[in-house]
Amino acid sequence: FWAEARAVAQLVHPHVVTIHNLGSDRGYHFIEMEYVPGGVSLNEILIREGPFSPLRSTSLVVQVAHALGAAHRSGLVHRDVK
Repeated sequence: FWAEARAVAQLVHPHVVTIHNLGSDRGYHFIEMEYVPGGVSLNEILIREGPFSPLRSTSLVVQVAHALGAAHRSGLVHRDVK
């Protein structure tokens, strides 16, 4: 947990949530992350708006690819893309 969390905390990229702090309290470990306003999941958007256009889908995939590229360049391999 700690090694991975520290490695991710070093990653700074516009499409990656910033980690501000790592810690533990009463036996529970935590990661304090950047607040990202919006709070709407992909599933909620799809239910509300229907399928994305090819252009919007491509834009989202490109943003994810840029974030994963930044992670890979820093030596990280993300195994749980959301």
